[in-house]
Amino acid sequence: MTVEIEYGAASDTGRVRSRNEDSYLVWMPEAPEQEPRAVFLVADGMGGHEAGDVASRFVVAELERAIAGGQTFSGQRFDEPMRRWFSGVSRSLVHLAESRGASRGMGSTASLVVLIGRRLVLGHVGDSRIYRWRQGALEQLSLDHSFAEEQRRRGLLTAEEALHHPQRNLLTQALGVDTELDVQTAELDWQSGDRFLLCSDGLHGPVTLEEITERMDERHSPQESAEALVAKANDAGGPDNITAVIFELRGEGAPEPILEPQGTSTLPDDDAPTDPNPFAGDDLLDTDPRGAWAESGGETAPAAAKGGPPKWAWVVLAIAVVLAAVLLFGALRS
Repeated sequence: MTVEIEYGAASDTGRVRSRNEDSYLVWMPEAPEQEPRAVFLVADGMGGHEAGDVASRFVVAELERAIAGGQTFSGQRFDEPMRRWFSGVSRSLVHLAESRGASRGMGSTASLVVLIGRRLVLGHVGDSRIYRWRQGALEQLSLDHSFAEEQRRRGLLTAEEALHHPQRNLLTQALGVDTELDVQTAELDWQSGDRFLLCSDGLHGPVTLEEITERMDERHSPQESAEALVAKANDAGGPDNITAVIFELRGEGAPEPILEPQGTSTLPDDDAPTDPNPFAGDDLLDTDPRGAWAESGGETAPAAAKGGPPKWAWVVLAIAVVLAAVLLFGALRS
């Protein structure tokens, strides 16, 4: 049965940052029977000194290259090709950072959804998010790989405490930073009329779940919803770059998922590309940061250094703090 897809996307620098380090990709095949049938990605770069936008564009470019090379993310165990791709991109980012010198420590989040036949598969690292909107209800499908959220999942913080924790935005892992990735993978069920939102933390941070739910309503097209959400984040102060990718599926969904694995993925040496820096030179810097869907219009963010401390440094700090907190919690209980 034919699956109909309607989608929209919007990205903005925000009110505070002077450079957009978010990137996204919406990809559809030329032939409707080609697999995968659709690919959606949001990547939020980090690192400063022009490294953040380079990192997120690199993730988009690697995904485009994988698809062009025949990667379908399909198979009896969908999680294996998904993990291999995430691992390879992370190692490639490490090589790219080393080759650039000043960009050491650059990294990126990645939230990826792929439609294979009638099945949706998810891959995720970082604190960008994937939501599903169904019949007026919004559900977060991805896990935040952040200090506060991991503390909450361990029972060390309440949901309210995690929401307002001063270190709620500190990442515990990201592409290009970690040598071992705990990639979240899942196979998602869907029903006709379901909408999915992929967004950076510049959207889900200042915009409440109630506001997101309201603007995901089917009365608005996905493009209208994406633009409205970005505008809402800017109205709330626009403290970070803002990106929203929304798509709606119509047709007959797949049967209930039979496999929803999660686990750790160590970066194998054979996942590294033959050329450790396939984007050497200035071409990558000239690429539109919004990916292959940029022809829809809009302005490119101005070139200027992103303010604030580099997120990669916080990743290292967050890991150390988490370990210390776990040890302290164990000592107190004993």
